[in-house]
Amino acid sequence: MTTDVRSNGSRKKKKEEDGKKKKKKKKKKKKK
Repeated sequence: MTTDVRSNGSRKKKKEEDGKKKKKKKKKKKKK
């Protein structure tokens, strides 16, 4: 369970950082 929680936490942090960076790029693409 500890490994699962640790993996999830690391993935969530990476996804949040990727999401914030991807969201900024998506906002530019949203300008259709």
